[in-house]
Amino acid sequence: MSYIDFSRKAFAFIFLLAFVVGCKKNDLHLSDDADIKSFSIEGQQSNSNLVTSKQYIYVQVPQSVGSGQNLVANFTIADGAQATVNNNTQVSGTTQNNFSSDVKYIVTAANHTEKTWTVTVSNSDHTYYWGLGHFITTSVASDRNYEWYYDQGNTGTYSGINCGPTSATMAVKWADQSFSHTPEEARNKYLENGGWWSTYDVDSYLTDYSIPHAIIPLGSSAVTTRDILKEQLDSGRIAVACIDMNYVRSSANDSYRTDKFYKTTPQWGHFFVIKGYQQVDDEFYFQIYDPYSFGLGNDDGTLKGRNRFYRFDDVFSATDNWWKYVYIVGQKGQPLDVNTLRKAADPAKIQHVRAM
Repeated sequence: MSYIDFSRKAFAFIFLLAFVVGCKKNDLHLSDDADIKSFSIEGQQSNSNLVTSKQYIYVQVPQSVGSGQNLVANFTIADGAQATVNNNTQVSGTTQNNFSSDVKYIVTAANHTEKTWTVTVSNSDHTYYWGLGHFITTSVASDRNYEWYYDQGNTGTYSGINCGPTSATMAVKWADQSFSHTPEEARNKYLENGGWWSTYDVDSYLTDYSIPHAIIPLGSSAVTTRDILKEQLDSGRIAVACIDMNYVRSSANDSYRTDKFYKTTPQWGHFFVIKGYQQVDDEFYFQIYDPYSFGLGNDDGTLKGRNRFYRFDDVFSATDNWWKYVYIVGQKGQPLDVNTLRKAADPAKIQHVRAM
């Protein structure tokens, strides 16, 4: 190699090295800001909560927004930064995304620093945190402006098996605000020396206090059972079910209010009250007053069995494998409608079951 060729190559190497070093020095002056500064949904009065330390954003939109599909986000990021979702560049106020589930935003700063932001959008203040999902489409609840939930854990000597007396007392209290008797008194009225209440005992108790009620058969499938109960709930009534609680799945998270919050074994006979329902995303839940709280509370201090949400297919399995009927309960002084009475079974002619 000649001296001239060597000099040329050396010069080229030095020039390239200087260029790279110069670029790196220039990069040091570029912003490393990969934060999302603000976030909202286009066209909606949304409530946003940005948690920068966790790179998490929660956005609540009005309940009139019934789906997360095709929503457009307005957001701000630092100059020179870029946001992508699934490798698609995001333009504030323009790009549509499906927020039916959490969406991951990758924000790349001007100096190529990256951060992943999780965005949750919901149309309620509770469904996401309670484990139900993002978007309520339908919600019905037969509520009262007074307390009518009872915890069987506070019902005396036979608390462990007092789901029947407790559920029956809840039903009567729902139907009659002036009712003042307790689940322990119900226990002392029937099977005062212990033992599982039967569905016939519930019938007797409701009759004793002149509460309009009827036993109606449930469907042969989860969908037909859902529709039978939904019709009654839509009409402002409640139901008392006797089920094998082992068919209700366990909750995936202790902070959720979906699914079962206690352990069971096969043939775990149990009573609870069905008081409403919610359709959230693609899942239909029955809203339950489950008496089996035993003092266990949610983060906000409410008892775990109060306003619990069980999936409709689990409720079907739990009834179909124990007692294929429910008690429909109406408000005291208001007879049940003819359609419900026409479907009613004669309590003396059906097989009754017991539950603890």
